[in-house]
Amino acid sequence: MRDTVTDETDLMFFADGEQGPIPRTEHMLRVPEFDEVGLIGLLEREEGGQPPASEEPPPFLPQAADTVAPDDDEALYALLEGADWTAFTPDRDLPPLRARLACLERRLGVTDTHRLATRRLCGTGKALLRHSYGHDAEVVGHSMSPDGRYLATGSWYPEADYDQGGVLQIWEVTSGRCVNTISGIEGGVGWPDYERTIQWSSDSSRLAVIHAMSVLGLWSASGEDATPLATISAADGNPRPSPFAFAPDGRSVYYHCTTNGDGGLQGCVVPLDRGALFWMPCHMTTDHPYAMARGPSGRRA
Repeated sequence: MRDTVTDETDLMFFADGEQGPIPRTEHMLRVPEFDEVGLIGLLEREEGGQPPASEEPPPFLPQAADTVAPDDDEALYALLEGADWTAFTPDRDLPPLRARLACLERRLGVTDTHRLATRRLCGTGKALLRHSYGHDAEVVGHSMSPDGRYLATGSWYPEADYDQGGVLQIWEVTSGRCVNTISGIEGGVGWPDYERTIQWSSDSSRLAVIHAMSVLGLWSASGEDATPLATISAADGNPRPSPFAFAPDGRSVYYHCTTNGDGGLQGCVVPLDRGALFWMPCHMTTDHPYAMARGPSGRRA
């Protein structure tokens, strides 16, 4: 710092604790003063460094973006094509961009506009594109919906943490987007190396899921509650999943268990719309309402 200030002095910089020349002239009182941090920032800008964090970057979309309807595919494509992606700031720009694309997808599905946005976002290197992923343990079950729109995946409970439960996720096939996650399902979903532990109703609205080793539960594909809409516990204590076939209407299942009891449970049709159903099939009588028909000898017809 010089001891004198001339009329040509534009800025003054002081080290921490330094007051500069005293007394000060009238011109000195009008000259802006900065500390060392301000000096470093000025030098970084002169050398092409990054601007201070507090400086708001310019918008990456033109002002005309506010006049474009969110579901106008052609106009939104043109906006993104002409955008200044070097000014893209994830914290500021990603939420409104995602909302625009989601609105467009609801009306027209995945379009070239979505693909353009993905390419440009990847090119910025500023945003990590990935799906929400809620599985904390091995994925042991999966099933495609009858209409081909959704994929359900289920994970077992994390190692040594049975109480944490498993996760059921619903994915939209066309976009690869996770549209629902149901966490904390008792005992985990399915079982390693067992197939068809997740099955859809014909209208793709409900899922029959094996959980807690051998309990069969019913969930809404769009629901959020880890507690199932209805359950069937009819495996005679079998600690592994039993084969079942979900009825197209989503209201009952054909259930089959080959262990425990006298020859096991060779088949029954059980309602899945009556809350929590607990039943010990080894005590089943020939006239049990859920059993398959039996012949005069007691054997199944």
